[in-house]
Amino acid sequence: MEILEKYNKLVYYCSHCRLCSIANYHELKEWVPICPSGSYYGFESYYAVGRIELIRGLIEGDVSPDAEDLLQIVYACQVCGGCYVQCKDHTAFGSVQNQVDTFEDLRTALVDSGVGPMPAHLEIKEDTLKYHNPYKVPNDQRFDWLEGRKVSDKKEIIYFAGCTASFREKEIAQATVDILNKLGIEFSVLGSDEWCCGSPMLRSGLRKDTMELIEHNYNAIVKSGAKKVITSCAGCYKTLTQDYPRLLGKDKLEFEVIHSSQLFKKELKKRGIKLNQQDITITYHDPCHLARHASVRKDPRRVIGMIPGVKLIEFQRNNKNAWCCGAGGGVKKAFPDFALWTSQERVKEADNIPNLDAIVSTCPFCKRNLKDGVESLGRKYQVLDLTELLLKSL
Repeated sequence: MEILEKYNKLVYYCSHCRLCSIANYHELKEWVPICPSGSYYGFESYYAVGRIELIRGLIEGDVSPDAEDLLQIVYACQVCGGCYVQCKDHTAFGSVQNQVDTFEDLRTALVDSGVGPMPAHLEIKEDTLKYHNPYKVPNDQRFDWLEGRKVSDKKEIIYFAGCTASFREKEIAQATVDILNKLGIEFSVLGSDEWCCGSPMLRSGLRKDTMELIEHNYNAIVKSGAKKVITSCAGCYKTLTQDYPRLLGKDKLEFEVIHSSQLFKKELKKRGIKLNQQDITITYHDPCHLARHASVRKDPRRVIGMIPGVKLIEFQRNNKNAWCCGAGGGVKKAFPDFALWTSQERVKEADNIPNLDAIVSTCPFCKRNLKDGVESLGRKYQVLDLTELLLKSL
């Protein structure tokens, strides 16, 4: 548990005020839940305050690493960061600590000590290291979705599609490439040299095993000579921009990483492109990796605002106070019922928006889980990625 020793004082800074469980009153005008795990399971141990107390117990020997239900309590959490935002905004300390990093360290400590992860996460590890993606598909099929779309031989700009957009939500990758082509932006891809960014394994505490993926992708990008990497996946963006430099021991990477929403906002504004009318009422779902972890909140909304006819009505919980889609942190794999419930709660929140046509997001994983929520509740909302909405108006 050596990795947890740095928290031996920080755990005592938590006053157990439970403000981490509810969203910011000043912005939302009322108290609303922000922690899916605590809301679903209903015990304090599943809230951030409970997990911090669990870390204290592990450090001081009051809790055994093989205690009953310990793994479930530790892993039944999307590591969405809702608790961190509330703690940072409400406490005099300006945040006890970044609970996202803290809980990922907790998982890593359990893995390193031979206790974790969950069996489902071991399956992710085995499949990802074998296939270089978690979907058990030969990695040389990663870019089959291109289907003849134009890709340049120049490697200055690379599109890093990510696993979910490559093997499941292919329409996101296709729309991204179609937009790049329409804007005349030359780009290339890594082909089978693009491996999983490592996010699913990192969130599960499999930090040492993930280094094989991180080092491969980093070396492949540097070797290509790329100066800019575009990704339409919030998880890939967070992992490439934050985890890669930290785990590789670098102040910054040799290449810029940009999310597709950031690129499209910049290019549309620079080129003065007039977009076609889209008569549709939408709400925007902020992905945790993008909105909270990476503070990318304005750019997607600015792209939406450029499309004539689109009426954007925000979720009650939005921006940094957004409710998680439910899929992240290894939850969809290990706790599918919990993941679906979390998505359903988001869809029910959308029911309060009049004449809603579509839920729009900027993450393949969010799209996938929100679709599951919509379908399971029998709703008729479209679930779209921003790239799909933008492509329709170009």
